[in-house]
Amino acid sequence: MGEGLGLKILLLSIVLFFLTGGVALTHAAPEIKVVRPEAGEVLTISRGSIFVIGTVSPPTSSVTCNGQSCQVSGDGAFIGFISIRRPGVLKEANKRLCDANFRFAAESGGSETVVEVAACTPESPSAAIPAREVFEPLRLFKALREQLIGLEDGRLGDVIFIPQGCCVAAVAGNKAAVRAKTPSGGEISILTGDLEASEPGTEGRLRPWELSIPNQTTVRVVNDPEWKWPGSQLLWGFRLESGVGAPRFQPRWHLRGDGREVEAGVPLRGMRVALDPGHHPDRGAVGARGFEERESNLLLAREIGCLLNEAGAVAVMSRELEPLPLRGRHGRLRELAPDVVISVHNNSAEDGIDPRVRHGTQTFYLYPWSKPLAEQVHKAILQAWGAPDMGCIKRNLYITRFSDCPSILIEPEYIVLPDQEKRFMDSAARRQLAAAIVSGIRAFARESLSAGKVNPKISSKN
Repeated sequence: MGEGLGLKILLLSIVLFFLTGGVALTHAAPEIKVVRPEAGEVLTISRGSIFVIGTVSPPTSSVTCNGQSCQVSGDGAFIGFISIRRPGVLKEANKRLCDANFRFAAESGGSETVVEVAACTPESPSAAIPAREVFEPLRLFKALREQLIGLEDGRLGDVIFIPQGCCVAAVAGNKAAVRAKTPSGGEISILTGDLEASEPGTEGRLRPWELSIPNQTTVRVVNDPEWKWPGSQLLWGFRLESGVGAPRFQPRWHLRGDGREVEAGVPLRGMRVALDPGHHPDRGAVGARGFEERESNLLLAREIGCLLNEAGAVAVMSRELEPLPLRGRHGRLRELAPDVVISVHNNSAEDGIDPRVRHGTQTFYLYPWSKPLAEQVHKAILQAWGAPDMGCIKRNLYITRFSDCPSILIEPEYIVLPDQEKRFMDSAARRQLAAAIVSGIRAFARESLSAGKVNPKISSKN
């Protein structure tokens, strides 16, 4: 019995020897590619943890980071939520800044591969701010560019939007920055490179935190969600026109701001929909397989555009493959003269947040005339994508501040999750998502038409 078993083992060894070209069988070391964190990446660690992602081959390998296990999907994409046990000594408000080393280890068949990544943090910006001069009385500064200011001592506090050419009242400052009071009594900093000091003697004309056109005409309407034009007709959008004399507030009243008519049965016909694929030249978030958000956004926007055109709408793109920095997007959108704007994004998690626990669909808007569009599109995405509902949220973002027409920003899911990244990479899944977004836009257009915000086409018989 023993001789027979020994002979079988010998014969099997000979067969394997020839099949492998006369080379003894060994397990190749696994290959591991880390996508996040990148070497030298600046990390702001809150609650001492961050998520890490990448790929490993073969996909049957086990992966750890700093001794903590990561989840590996069937094709080798992995994700982990790694605690940083000993953060550095620098502290800013509720965030701990640290330099951190990450040791990734992949094991397969007794062979192991180790990849080490060293991340870093910036110096505390508050260390470079010298003692400041107090302005008594308050001093006015004009914004040289559009700004969104909202940090109080390192925390997100009162978010203030300062249009280009408007003024802000400062209470103190130095060569680098000025400080201004917020409505809640805190302070925020604004870099002086973005400001221009006002003429002496004008400081007494404004109360703190009034935002004004240089001729002291106060702009308040954009901050009041219940504001309506006399006659209770809800605006469709507005623009501040500058030129000779005082800037003018130009309202837009309805879906077809240029007088075009629409047909009740085909509410999308003729509607100009600007699709804004987020990011580029920056790549945005990156999935475990290296799929970049800017590419995902563009592919989804193209799908949406094709379906809109099939439905009779006119889809226009803010960008294709060419880069379009964020600050240039308002100007580009105005050139496109849209009826609505859909900014397409995919989400990522902040440091300290485990995206496996907190993820889902988010939709953002700012103005009251954008809310119905946001709600309809958000509802449609939830039904089609099946992700957790993270809310249809009013938020002061650069794109949602585009005031010419209803403008929203969508975040269907978190591309940093390997399973969601895989869905975004799949053309059939993208088309399903695009169809849902178009159905939401259609529902919004139909709702607006029935509410009397646009004039339906009148038959020649009438």
